[in-house]
Amino acid sequence: MSARFCSLALRLLVLFALLGSAASGRAAEVGPEQVIRDFYRWYVDALVVDRDPFEARADLQRYASERFLKEIDAQRASPDGLDADPFLSAQDFDKEWAKNVVVSELAIKEKRATAKVELKGTEMSTQLKLSLTQEEGGAWKIDSVEPK
Repeated sequence: MSARFCSLALRLLVLFALLGSAASGRAAEVGPEQVIRDFYRWYVDALVVDRDPFEARADLQRYASERFLKEIDAQRASPDGLDADPFLSAQDFDKEWAKNVVVSELAIKEKRATAKVELKGTEMSTQLKLSLTQEEGGAWKIDSVEPK
């Protein structure tokens, strides 16, 4: 009986290891368009409930490159601070933006991608130009945001 138990336990460990590696492989397969959609859904939802997304550093690091986050940190710490939200290029937002992310003109060249993004709301909309970089391991991260 203990041999059967060990065999079953070993099979379960192998299954979980295979499932875990498949899940991590899928994370690398998420394309830039989906990263943009997922990011703005998370980011705007945080703003809607009055949560500072910059306090959720691990979540920001999942979506934005370390280079871009350091650039934002430097601007936030400067005497002038930020003129606008660095991911929205705006001083205000519409809560509907989380549900209405329109990605267009996506272009991928090697490990860089660019896209036009429109965040549509009931009271206001904004248009952005995003650049993304594909990091080691294959994950796409937002590397710059500019108003369009």
